[in-house]
Amino acid sequence: MKIIKLENNMKKIIILISLTFLMAQDPITYIEESFELVLDSKPPVVTVLSPNEGDIFITNQLINTQWTAFDDMSAINPISIWLSIAENNEFSPIGMNIENNGSYSLELPNEITTEAKIKITVLDFYGNSGEGISDNFSIIVEPIYGCIDELACNYDSLSNTDDGNCTY
Repeated sequence: MKIIKLENNMKKIIILISLTFLMAQDPITYIEESFELVLDSKPPVVTVLSPNEGDIFITNQLINTQWTAFDDMSAINPISIWLSIAENNEFSPIGMNIENNGSYSLELPNEITTEAKIKITVLDFYGNSGEGISDNFSIIVEPIYGCIDELACNYDSLSNTDDGNCTY
Protein backbone atom coordinates (compact mmCIF):
# COMPACT_ATOMS: atom_id res chain seq x y z
CA MET A 1 0.00 0.00 0.00
CA LYS A 2 1.35 3.42 -0.93
CA ILE A 3 0.03 6.68 0.61
CA ILE A 4 0.57 9.97 -1.19
CA LYS A 5 -0.14 13.29 0.61
CA LEU A 6 -1.91 15.79 -1.67
CA GLU A 7 -2.00 19.59 -1.41
CA ASN A 8 -5.49 19.89 0.09
CA ASN A 9 -4.98 17.42 2.97
CA MET A 10 -6.59 14.52 1.15
CA LYS A 11 -4.90 11.19 1.04
CA LYS A 12 -4.64 9.23 -2.14
CA ILE A 13 -4.06 5.57 -1.51
CA ILE A 14 -2.93 3.26 -4.24
CA ILE A 15 -3.69 -0.31 -3.36
CA LEU A 16 -2.35 -3.37 -5.13
CA ILE A 17 -4.72 -6.25 -4.62
CA SER A 18 -4.03 -9.86 -5.43
CA LEU A 19 -7.12 -11.97 -5.86
CA THR A 20 -6.94 -15.72 -5.73
CA PHE A 21 -9.50 -17.87 -7.44
CA LEU A 22 -9.86 -21.63 -7.36
CA MET A 23 -11.23 -22.80 -10.63
CA ALA A 24 -12.70 -26.28 -11.13
CA GLN A 25 -10.05 -28.74 -12.38
CA ASP A 26 -7.57 -25.87 -12.89
CA PRO A 27 -4.62 -25.00 -10.75
CA ILE A 28 -4.91 -21.85 -8.64
CA THR A 29 -4.95 -18.77 -10.88
CA TYR A 30 -3.54 -15.44 -9.68
CA ILE A 31 -4.93 -12.17 -10.98
CA GLU A 32 -3.33 -8.86 -10.04
CA GLU A 33 -5.36 -5.67 -10.26
CA SER A 34 -4.45 -2.17 -9.11
CA PHE A 35 -6.72 0.84 -8.64
CA GLU A 36 -6.73 4.23 -6.95
CA LEU A 37 -8.87 5.04 -3.94
CA VAL A 38 -9.33 8.66 -2.86
CA LEU A 39 -10.20 9.42 0.75
CA ASP A 40 -11.47 12.85 1.75
CA SER A 41 -10.92 13.79 5.38
CA LYS A 42 -11.37 17.55 5.05
CA PRO A 43 -14.77 18.97 6.19
CA PRO A 44 -16.81 21.35 4.05
CA VAL A 45 -16.41 25.08 4.73
CA VAL A 46 -19.67 26.88 5.60
CA THR A 47 -20.12 30.64 6.03
CA VAL A 48 -23.37 32.33 7.10
CA LEU A 49 -23.69 35.58 5.15
CA SER A 50 -27.07 36.75 6.44
CA PRO A 51 -28.45 37.38 9.00
CA ASN A 52 -25.43 38.55 10.96
CA GLU A 53 -24.16 40.94 13.61
CA GLY A 54 -26.06 44.19 13.85
CA ASP A 55 -29.09 43.00 11.88
CA ILE A 56 -32.42 43.82 13.56
CA PHE A 57 -35.64 42.02 12.65
CA ILE A 58 -39.22 42.06 13.90
CA THR A 59 -40.92 39.08 15.54
CA ASN A 60 -42.66 36.77 13.05
CA GLN A 61 -40.83 38.48 10.18
CA LEU A 62 -39.98 36.43 7.08
CA ILE A 63 -36.23 36.81 6.48
CA ASN A 64 -33.85 35.56 3.82
CA THR A 65 -31.00 33.43 5.19
CA GLN A 66 -27.92 33.32 2.96
CA TRP A 67 -24.77 31.16 3.15
CA THR A 68 -21.93 29.64 1.17
CA ALA A 69 -20.91 25.99 1.50
CA PHE A 70 -17.86 24.61 -0.28
CA ASP A 71 -16.04 21.28 -0.35
CA ASP A 72 -12.77 20.49 -2.15
CA MET A 73 -13.72 16.98 -3.18
CA SER A 74 -17.43 16.56 -3.68
CA ALA A 75 -20.73 18.25 -4.17
CA ILE A 76 -22.37 19.40 -0.97
CA ASN A 77 -25.39 17.40 0.08
CA PRO A 78 -28.50 19.18 1.33
CA ILE A 79 -27.97 21.50 4.29
CA SER A 80 -29.85 22.00 7.56
CA ILE A 81 -30.68 25.33 9.19
CA TRP A 82 -30.87 25.83 12.97
CA LEU A 83 -31.91 28.85 15.08
CA SER A 84 -30.83 29.84 18.59
CA ILE A 85 -32.56 32.64 20.47
CA ALA A 86 -30.84 32.09 23.82
CA GLU A 87 -27.45 33.00 25.27
CA ASN A 88 -26.63 29.31 25.75
CA ASN A 89 -26.59 28.73 21.97
CA GLU A 90 -29.13 25.93 22.16
CA PHE A 91 -30.18 25.50 18.53
CA SER A 92 -33.55 24.26 17.27
CA PRO A 93 -34.08 22.93 13.74
CA ILE A 94 -35.72 25.32 11.28
CA GLY A 95 -35.29 23.36 8.06
CA MET A 96 -33.70 19.99 7.38
CA ASN A 97 -32.42 18.56 4.07
CA ILE A 98 -32.72 21.89 2.28
CA GLU A 99 -31.24 22.28 -1.19
CA ASN A 100 -27.80 23.88 -0.97
CA ASN A 101 -28.58 26.86 -3.21
CA GLY A 102 -27.28 29.53 -0.82
CA SER A 103 -30.62 31.00 0.23
CA TYR A 104 -33.66 30.06 2.31
CA SER A 105 -36.63 32.08 3.62
CA LEU A 106 -37.65 31.47 7.21
CA GLU A 107 -40.11 33.03 9.63
CA LEU A 108 -38.63 34.27 12.90
CA PRO A 109 -40.34 33.26 16.14
CA ASN A 110 -42.50 35.54 18.27
CA GLU A 111 -39.62 35.91 20.77
CA ILE A 112 -37.58 39.00 21.62
CA THR A 113 -33.79 38.60 21.86
CA THR A 114 -30.47 40.25 21.10
CA GLU A 115 -28.74 36.83 21.09
CA ALA A 116 -30.28 35.17 18.01
CA LYS A 117 -27.98 33.08 15.81
CA ILE A 118 -28.34 30.94 12.69
CA LYS A 119 -26.36 27.73 12.22
CA ILE A 120 -25.97 25.98 8.86
CA THR A 121 -24.80 22.34 8.93
CA VAL A 122 -23.78 20.16 5.98
CA LEU A 123 -22.36 16.71 5.23
CA ASP A 124 -20.23 16.08 2.17
CA PHE A 125 -20.33 12.91 0.07
CA TYR A 126 -17.71 11.23 2.27
CA GLY A 127 -19.54 11.96 5.56
CA ASN A 128 -17.40 14.92 6.71
CA SER A 129 -19.49 17.55 8.50
CA GLY A 130 -19.08 21.31 8.46
CA GLU A 131 -21.00 24.14 10.05
CA GLY A 132 -21.18 27.91 10.01
CA ILE A 133 -22.70 30.04 12.77
CA SER A 134 -23.78 33.65 12.38
CA ASP A 135 -22.88 36.39 14.81
CA ASN A 136 -25.67 37.63 17.12
CA PHE A 137 -28.60 39.46 15.57
CA SER A 138 -31.70 40.94 17.23
CA ILE A 139 -35.38 40.10 17.08
CA ILE A 140 -37.58 42.90 18.41
CA VAL A 141 -41.28 43.68 18.67
CA GLU A 142 -42.72 45.78 15.86
CA PRO A 143 -43.28 49.30 17.14
CA ILE A 144 -46.89 50.29 17.74
CA TYR A 145 -46.98 54.06 18.09
CA GLY A 146 -49.27 55.86 20.51
CA CYS A 147 -49.33 57.41 23.95
CA ILE A 148 -47.67 55.06 26.42
CA ASP A 149 -47.96 57.27 29.54
CA GLU A 150 -50.62 55.68 31.77
CA LEU A 151 -51.35 59.09 33.37
CA ALA A 152 -52.30 60.69 30.02
CA CYS A 153 -55.92 61.15 28.91
CA ASN A 154 -55.21 59.39 25.60
CA TYR A 155 -53.17 56.47 26.99
CA ASP A 156 -53.12 53.53 24.54
CA SER A 157 -52.51 50.18 26.24
CA LEU A 158 -51.76 48.51 22.88
CA SER A 159 -48.91 50.92 22.06
CA ASN A 160 -45.30 50.09 22.86
CA THR A 161 -43.59 53.18 21.40
CA ASP A 162 -44.36 56.77 22.40
CA ASP A 163 -45.48 58.94 19.49
CA GLY A 164 -45.10 62.18 21.47
CA ASN A 165 -48.82 63.02 21.36
CA CYS A 166 -49.89 62.36 24.96
CA THR A 167 -52.47 64.82 26.37
CA TYR A 168 -53.03 65.51 30.07
